[in-house]
Amino acid sequence: MLFKIEGSGEQVEKIIDISTPNVWREYTVDMSAAKDFTTISKILIVVSPGVAGSSDTYYLDNIYTTPNYCAGSTPNADILDDFECNRVAAYGGGWDSLHVVTNPYPNGDNNTSRVGKFNDQAGPWYGIWFPHDCL
Repeated sequence: MLFKIEGSGEQVEKIIDISTPNVWREYTVDMSAAKDFTTISKILIVVSPGVAGSSDTYYLDNIYTTPNYCAGSTPNADILDDFECNRVAAYGGGWDSLHVVTNPYPNGDNNTSRVGKFNDQAGPWYGIWFPHDCL
């Protein structure tokens, strides 16, 4: 499996062996080489890099950073995305302009540590959408 994080000119990628079929496995991917990166905007996972025509099925769960800031939190199914620990939304168009950032204006109205930052693009109808099954 290829696991890669990338941003504007910054990237780190690792290949990990996932050759044990039909069991849940926990993998740790050391991405500490990116600790000083400031433009990370994507996580890319390729389960069978370089294999043409693969039709295998893979299941992924609980992808997180270390430290895991959400350890011990209680999921809330009524929240689609609080940009912290309740991130169940699947985004459609415009998702690549939405980034999780440190809350620039923490106050009594919103004292959360992280928020979503959306960079609007040219055009009258640019936005973000959620697939129907997300609601």
